Amino acid sequence: MTFNYDDLLKRACAQMPQVSEKRERLELPRLYMNTVGMRTIISNFKEIADALDRDPQHILKFLTREMATAATFADSRAILPAQFVNVQIPELLRKNACLFWSVTLAAQNHRLNNSERAEI
Repeated sequence: MTFNYDDLLKRACAQMPQVSEKRERLELPRLYMNTVGMRTIISNFKEIADALDRDPQHILKFLTREMATAATFADSRAILPAQFVNVQIPELLRKNACLFWSVTLAAQNHRLNNSERAEI
């Protein structure tokens, strides 16, 4: 039995699933910050945490360590007891997202390597 290469190639291409061109990109919602006296209030902090798929308390803990200040989370808002420039917090949120995704990818890669070793 002989096979024609072109026929086999067409048959294989027909059996392959369609590849979607959909690509997702992480886009943070616009940050709504207000300064009231000596406090900085992030009004949509819960929305930002949901977009990052993270616990708001975890992100708040990261921000407090990076900015060396205390903060509270109440009613989907984060309240920081100091005045901050509008550039600092968005930059720190991007840093948190990058750190989280790099750690997540490294953990997945580690799990894959361990499962390959177990099969050997």
